[in-house]
Amino acid sequence: MYSLDLFKDGCEHKVIISKELLLTLAEHVAADNFSKVAILTDEKIATLWLPEVSTALNPIKACNIIIPAGEFSKSVSTLEQIWLELHRAKLDRHSLIICLGGGSLLDVGAFAASTYMRGIALIHIPTTLLAQVDASIGGKTAINLRGVKNLIGTFYTPKKVLIDPVFLSTLPARELISGSAEALKHALLEGGSHLEDIKTWDPLKTTNGNYLSILKRSCQYKLNIVRRDLNEAGLRKLLNFGHSAGHAFEALSFDTAQSSLNHGEAVAIGMYFESILANLSGLLSSSDLIFIHSLITHFNLPTKALFSVSAAQFLKLIESDKKNRNGSMKWTLLRAPGAPVYDVSVPEEMVVQALKEVCKGPSLKN
Repeated sequence: MYSLDLFKDGCEHKVIISKELLLTLAEHVAADNFSKVAILTDEKIATLWLPEVSTALNPIKACNIIIPAGEFSKSVSTLEQIWLELHRAKLDRHSLIICLGGGSLLDVGAFAASTYMRGIALIHIPTTLLAQVDASIGGKTAINLRGVKNLIGTFYTPKKVLIDPVFLSTLPARELISGSAEALKHALLEGGSHLEDIKTWDPLKTTNGNYLSILKRSCQYKLNIVRRDLNEAGLRKLLNFGHSAGHAFEALSFDTAQSSLNHGEAVAIGMYFESILANLSGLLSSSDLIFIHSLITHFNLPTKALFSVSAAQFLKLIESDKKNRNGSMKWTLLRAPGAPVYDVSVPEEMVVQALKEVCKGPSLKN
């Protein structure tokens, strides 16, 4: 078992990584003597894992709140459903929400926890690789609004994040590959031995036990950043590598059902797009750009958007990005693997030029 801790401004953020989490789950929850407990999960995870998690909590009784699966549940209407069910179940300010699911579920569940009665205790149990290496760590919450991803959100630190690779055993191959994008992001940001180790990693051939090392490495890197900048005043912006463009590609893909991207796939395209930007800006060498492309494709992740994107659509979404300031687009780019820099301004014409490199669509007209 690995235990990683973050203490910031009086808030405890404990990350526990263990192959035997379900054997000790009741102990982790009982330690704080909560008045009531609710498990929030989605329809898919409820079928796969909710009975086992409920049994593992015994003798603690929990009410279950089940929402639709997927990115579209990150909405005001879903939030209202969660708030009302918490109220009907009579959870009070001394109660606990356990969020059991992937990144989208954790985002909306944590938002609900941060706002219900001005904030009640939260524990994350991430069930996807993407959530285990990234989304569950660091205290960001969010919902989408009118096509803009993560526009509304809070910073709210869970008391504990309980990570067990056993949950990955029911993930389809596409989800495992998608999750590897966030692990790859951390390696490209940190460089060194982290990058060397990930070059030989294959998420489709990894056993539950062998996931522990990659989970520990990614979680430790992210916690080291978050520990120094919890509310993203500066350094934490490094973790947005691939996400400014990735969120735009993800949102635009929803309009093309045959080419709809999940989050990790969109981030992979975003990392390549932003590497092209860095190259066009003179920050990143062409040889490093080729290396990054080969590394992304090594994981069978996409580097191109297989749908038409107009420059106007793309720029509109980028301009809505939270990292921008005074209408100026700000990017996290690489000078080399292991040498990231944030708050980089890039001319709009370079953004459009990079867009042409990653889009198959026939038109980029404004």
